[in-house]
Amino acid sequence: MAENALAETRIPQPPGTHIPLAGRPYERQPTPSEQTQDAATPPDQGKHPAETLLNEATRTAGTALDESGRAVGTVLSEGKRAAGTALDEGGRTGGTTLDEGRRTARRALDEGRRAAGKALDESGRAAGRVLDESGRAAGTALDEGRRVAGSVLDDGRRVAGSVLEQGRREVDGRPRRKSPGTVRPRERGTSRTKGKIAVAAALRHLGVAFSWGGGSATGPTLGIGRGATTRGFDCSGLTLHAWSRAGVKLGHYTGTQFRQGRRVPLADRRPGDLLFFGGGTGDPTHVGLFVRGNLMVHAPKTGDVVRKADFLEPGYFRSSFRGVVRPA
Repeated sequence: MAENALAETRIPQPPGTHIPLAGRPYERQPTPSEQTQDAATPPDQGKHPAETLLNEATRTAGTALDESGRAVGTVLSEGKRAAGTALDEGGRTGGTTLDEGRRTARRALDEGRRAAGKALDESGRAAGRVLDESGRAAGTALDEGRRVAGSVLDDGRRVAGSVLEQGRREVDGRPRRKSPGTVRPRERGTSRTKGKIAVAAALRHLGVAFSWGGGSATGPTLGIGRGATTRGFDCSGLTLHAWSRAGVKLGHYTGTQFRQGRRVPLADRRPGDLLFFGGGTGDPTHVGLFVRGNLMVHAPKTGDVVRKADFLEPGYFRSSFRGVVRPA
């Protein structure tokens, strides 16, 4: 009995100790408190330190990987936003640059047009000056030619007149009176009448075109040079025609007319007297026909027409006035 009691007595053993009973080991089952304690024990407790370090490294690596993934995602999102912002800015900048380029191109085009317009105006003015200079040179040459021709013609007429007069004296046996360029007291009525006839003839052609070299005893004609296609009068052509209506012949050159007739003071001017202008100390370059008061009728210049003008009004005519000549 004592052996049985001893056999039934249980000696406490450490957990997990196997006691062989009835030919097989005995495994003690954990108590509920031990089960609770085991559940609360960390999974790495009781493991080998190397295994614990491995688990910790794995967890750390996973955490780092998660953090890296989140960081990469954040960087990627930021990059996308930055790229979108840059793209938007680039679009706006590109549009602004394009607009600036267009405005610059328009300004350059406008500047080019203005420069071209100025160049064209300058070219036109230069061409006009060259044309005027050429016209004046041609006119001067023409006037000089007319002056020489008029002088030769006048000399021929004087010689012919002298020969004719000598022949008449020989035939009649008496001298004949001839006083060209003078107005005797008893001829004044006739001279005044001729002057009025000349004025009336000139006024009938008001509005007729100026034509360089144009005009004859019979009326307006085609001119020469720049007047070759225009029918009308130049200044000496008009006075030549006007006085031809009164029976007085004048040369078709201003310088010749200046030397035909008699000089009279400005205060003694009468209708029909010739008024001369320009030329400095040489032959005058313009002539008109006195009408009344301060008015004259004349053919001014190319592009103009026969008209009346105030020759004593301050300006070209008054400053370039040369004198008065009475043809008859």
